[in-house]
Amino acid sequence: MIKARDVEIKIRPSLEWEKEALEIAKKIIVEGYRPKKPIRKLSFSNIAEAGKLLTPKRIELLRLIRRHEPESVYALAKLAGRNVANVGKDVKELKQLGLVSVKKGKKRNRNVSRPSTEFDELKIRIPLAAKTQ
Repeated sequence: MIKARDVEIKIRPSLEWEKEALEIAKKIIVEGYRPKKPIRKLSFSNIAEAGKLLTPKRIELLRLIRRHEPESVYALAKLAGRNVANVGKDVKELKQLGLVSVKKGKKRNRNVSRPSTEFDELKIRIPLAAKTQ
């Protein structure tokens, strides 16, 4: 069961998730459907694609963001023991996936980007058999 603060990650053929996305879009446009809760799903067409975007270092950044709530990407890089530029790129990718949000602000007259995530868990589902309808 997916809880409100979880993200479901599915590995499935692109035609399958494209079909589901089209069905949801149709319900929204034609029927005015509005989900009660945000749809918290990511789909990848294969494990390699998921692995390219959800690297061990990025997953570790998600953990650090959730546990420590760093005040900036710089603070996150210090926590991770990594280069700030590389952490910044990873945060940008995680933001594009919808796993991280970044709030811009100022701290001691400096621009800062504060990463955050609302999620507690990533649940990966890999179907072993095609769905029958």
